[in-house]
Parts: sequence; C-alpha cells; structure tokens
Amino acid sequence: MGINRSTGIHAVAQRSVICAIFLCFSTFLSAEDLLLEYEVQNNPVGVKDQVYLNIFINIADPTKVSISEPPLPKEIRTLSGPKIDKVAYEGSFRTRIAYRLRGDETGRYIIKPFIVSAGERKVETETIILEVGQYKNRMLYVPLEVEWEFAIDRVYVGQSVPVSLKMLDLVEIPLVDGQEIEPPTGAFFDEARGIGEIESIPAGEKSLYNVPVTSFIFTPSQSGRYFLPAAKVTALGQTAVSPVVRIDVRPLPAQVRASGAVGNFSYSSRLEKQELDSGTIGVLSIRIEGTGNLRYFNMPVPEFGDLVLTDTVEKVDAVPVLQGYEGVRRIDYYFLSDVAGSFPISPPDFLFFNPDTETVETERGTTMYISYSAGSSPAAEKEDIFPFALPSYKSFVSPVRWGAYKKPLNYLWLVPAPLVFIILVVLKRIRVILVSAVFLLFGAGDSPEAVSPELMEALEAYEDGNFFEARDGFSACFIEDQDNAVLSYALALSAYQLEDYGEAMHFARKAVRLDPMSREYRSFMDWLNTKLELDQPVDPAVIIHPDIFFYGMIAFLSAGFLAAAVYLMRQKPLYIVACMLGVLLSAASCGALVQTAVKYGKTAAIVYGAPAEIRKIPNGGANVWLELPEGFSLRLLDSSGDFYLVRTGYGLTGWVEQNDLLLDEM
Repeated sequence: MGINRSTGIHAVAQRSVICAIFLCFSTFLSAEDLLLEYEVQNNPVGVKDQVYLNIFINIADPTKVSISEPPLPKEIRTLSGPKIDKVAYEGSFRTRIAYRLRGDETGRYIIKPFIVSAGERKVETETIILEVGQYKNRMLYVPLEVEWEFAIDRVYVGQSVPVSLKMLDLVEIPLVDGQEIEPPTGAFFDEARGIGEIESIPAGEKSLYNVPVTSFIFTPSQSGRYFLPAAKVTALGQTAVSPVVRIDVRPLPAQVRASGAVGNFSYSSRLEKQELDSGTIGVLSIRIEGTGNLRYFNMPVPEFGDLVLTDTVEKVDAVPVLQGYEGVRRIDYYFLSDVAGSFPISPPDFLFFNPDTETVETERGTTMYISYSAGSSPAAEKEDIFPFALPSYKSFVSPVRWGAYKKPLNYLWLVPAPLVFIILVVLKRIRVILVSAVFLLFGAGDSPEAVSPELMEALEAYEDGNFFEARDGFSACFIEDQDNAVLSYALALSAYQLEDYGEAMHFARKAVRLDPMSREYRSFMDWLNTKLELDQPVDPAVIIHPDIFFYGMIAFLSAGFLAAAVYLMRQKPLYIVACMLGVLLSAASCGALVQTAVKYGKTAAIVYGAPAEIRKIPNGGANVWLELPEGFSLRLLDSSGDFYLVRTGYGLTGWVEQNDLLLDEM
C-alpha cells in the first residue's frame, strides 16, 4: 500500500498542536497558588526581648523559595534569619522562613511586608505594628511618647514660627488629662489653636496616629540659642515628658532690623479726606496685609511736618497659620491744623525679610497732601437771622417732667394690678375689685404748677431785646424750679444773645438732658455746635428717656394681670395669651429701662469760661496735646487730684483741669 505524504504531514501537524495545547493545559492545572501564612510571636514584647517571625509557604522544596526583606527601623535588630527549612504542617510538608528580632527601644514600629518568591510567583506578608514596651508591676505597657515639632528648619529674629507638642505613634486618639508647659525665656510664646493636625500613618489595615496636645506661635526677640523646656503630658493613664529642644535663631539683615518684619506683606496708606476746614481732625490709615510676624513688627511712622498728631488707634485682625500670623494690621493716625494751607504727609518705605526667598523686600511709601481751608468766619455769620424763639407761656407753666424712674415710691405702681388679681382669686368679689381700684387711684392727680412772678417780666424783657434783664428773670425762676427744661432752654437762648457761648451751651445741654425727646432743644444744641465749629460733640443724654420704658413696664404688667383677672371671670384662653404677652413685654421694658438708665447716668462736661488744655498725664507741667475751645463737649471717665480723665467725641483721651470744665448735672 502506498503512502500519501501530504496527508501524513497534515496529520502530524494536528497531533503537534493537540500535544502543545495539552501540555499547556496540564502545566496550568499543575500550577498551585502560592499560599502564605504569617506568624508573629511575642507582640507586644518587652524591650531587649526576642520576637519570632515565621512565614509558611505551601511548597515542600525549600530550594525553590527565596525572600526579599524590607528595611527595618533602626531600633529593631535582626538576631538571626532568614532560616529556610522544610517542616511538616497539617499532614503535608511546607517551607518555613524564620526570623528572630529584638527591639532595643520602646515604641511602636511598622514592619513592612516581606516578599516571598517561588519561580515567577510572588506573595507578600501583611504589614504589622510591632509594639516594644517595658514592665511595671509585672504588666507590659508601651510608654507614652511626647515631643516638640517645628514646622520650619531656619528661624530668624522676630519670625513667628508654629510649634506643636505631639503625642507620637498611638493606636488610638486619646483625650489629654493634663499638661504642664513652661514657655521659653526671651521670646513671645502665644497659644495658637487649630494649627496642629492629627497625622495618620498607614500600617496595612491599621494606622498609627501623631496627635497634637497643643500648639504655639514662637517669636524670638533676639538671635542666639533658645531652648523649648521639657513639657509634661498626662493621657491614657500615663505621664510623659518631652525632651528639651534647642533652637538656633539667626539674625536679620541690617536693612530690616528697624521694622523687624519677617514674612510676606503688602503695604498701603490712605487719607480719609484730602480737604478739610482748619481745626478739623483728619485721618491717615496705614494698612499692612500678609503672612508672618504680623503682631510683632514695628509699624511705619509717617512724617506729619507742621500738622499736630492728636491720637493713634491700632487694630490687628490676624489668625495663626503655618507661616505665623495671617491677616491685616491697621493703624489710624489722627491729626489737625489750626491754620489754612497744604501740608505733606510722608509715609516711609516698609522693608521686610522674606524667609522663603531669604531676601529683603521693599514696599514703597507715597507722599500725600492734605489741604486745610480757613473755613467760614463767625463775624460774617453774625448778621444771620436767629432761627429760634422762646416757647409759649403755657410751656413755662406746665413743662414736660421726666425722672419718674428715679423715685423709688413710683415703683409701687407695679403693685395694684397684681393686688387686684389676688383679691379676685381669694375673695372672688367683683365689687371689692372696683373699690380697691378706686382706692388705689385716689389722689393720682397732680397739683397745679406754681407760677413765679418774675416769669412774665423775663418774657417781656426778652421780646423787647433786653436780654440782660431776661436772663436775670429766667435765672430767678430757675433757682426755684431747676427741673424745668423750658427755663433751661430760655436761659440758653438769652446767653447766646449776650454772646456768652459757654453758658448758652451749658443750659442748652441741660435742657436736652431734662427733656431728651424735645426736637426743639436738640435742634438748638446741634445748631450751636455747628455755629461754634465744635466737631464730634458728646451727646448729653440718650434720645429716649428711661421713663418711657418705666411707664411701659407698669402699663404692660397691669394689662397682663387685668387680662388674667378677666380670664377668671370669662374663662376664655385668649385672655391667658394676653396675660403672658403683657408680662413678657413688661420684662422687655424693664431690660430696656436698665440699659437706658445706665447710659443716661454717664457724665459729660463742656469747656467753660476759657479754652482748656488736654494733657497726657494729670500734671500741670505735662506737655499739652491739644487746646480745646469753649463749649467743647467731652465724656468724663475718671478723676485724679485736680484733673478729670476725659475722652473726646473723636476718641482722644487725656487729662483736663477740673476748673476748666462744667459738668452736665441734673
């Protein structure tokens, strides 16, 4: 029989492909998964004690297994290993890889995975946390570890640097039971909440935590060596002490030692107004914004030339951040001039050291000009029509009277309404209620006002232009009735007509204080301040008299108890709501009464007789800051010897001799 070679070759090729597929499939089926078991003995372990690591692989031949070791922490020493041998394991043979380790210092250490290889197959162990502790009373524990942490490496004089006290390598986030921290000498050490953050260190499926106890902003005042003292922290039933930290502080470049500014800042200056009348207060605002030692550098001081600097007010709005303080620092300079002209104000350049680039940077100051005009002449305005006239005769005889809240007996008017309610509850007789109400209201009327015989003569003298006689007549009436706001107002008008402006201002303010809700009195006082060119006057009294809230308190309380009484007779829930509303409104009126009474009781004064001098200290030989014109109003804060401590309406505080002031008294 002959052989068909083409058919034979094709058959052989088919057999070869089938064999190759079978071999590949049989190889795939014979390949076992590389399985690993990781055994750690003695964890946690005492310091200097041994730790055993055993790795079991499901391969019987140790020669086919190799291992790659991770770098171990320097505090963990390898005593032996890797020892690779064949061991019996649950009825079969496996390869074991054994290590003996030792912890030389207490703490928690992350042991990264070991990588085991068998041919092309690889498998790795899990990450573990090895705890090395010490024994106390036969109990093994890992001591609490605390240390200072600095945010930056290089520190310069005046630089504000965050520093945090942290608990290290914790397996849980604890509460701090106590701390003792001593600040370093020669530096500012401000507590800064919110800077330190909890740091999480992954360790396989677990984590270690570095937890801040507290944070500070450290600002050294000079170069040299500083030490952060040891700090004591109590947590988790343990007390730990941090090591002392040494800080080397570098000096600043000579160009920025005057300002001492370290950080990154922007600098601007602005005049509130560029044109003013002579004697008017002007304001120059200097603003520095950025990040660094914002609270501690020296602000630029402008040159004011012939202008008089009266006051400075500084405000810092900054929060601690990782670069120090971030925010805005602003200072307002108050100045004035008594003469007309154009005056230069020259803010200097602002130099600061940028620690990021280690360079000195400059923000330029720009010279500005303020113009003062002569203002209007009082002599030219003398011919103007006087816009105020005396009140009517009836107003003098029956003036508005305030001050009921000051009389203790008036508070008895809080009693009738609750008393009537109690009578109704106890006796349940409506007639008794009516008799009680009539009895309590009996005599509630007021006696008619007494008329002074000098009043008509004073009114006629004023109308005839005889202001001396008018003032004498009003004064005689005022001696007998010093709570009469209309008489005070009449005396103020008479004094102004006689060009006695100090007395005019005194009686105008007294009229406002006696009747603060009178628009007529306030209009004259404001007009007089404008006429005399007195800036920023101090108000003698709040615009709403405390009596308004006193009467409201009585009225609302009475209405509330009246509603409660009607409820007992009518039994309708609406009256209960009215009662509660009345009591609540009465309580609110009581609160408003207290607030307005406190404000009403603040003492003010005016310069009287001659210009007054305001000084920095209560001493007649002290330098004079400013001369205050007659009629100028001030707020009294305190007294010392023959001087009053005063504050002007634009915020200037100083001392004035008592003889130069006339108080706003009732």
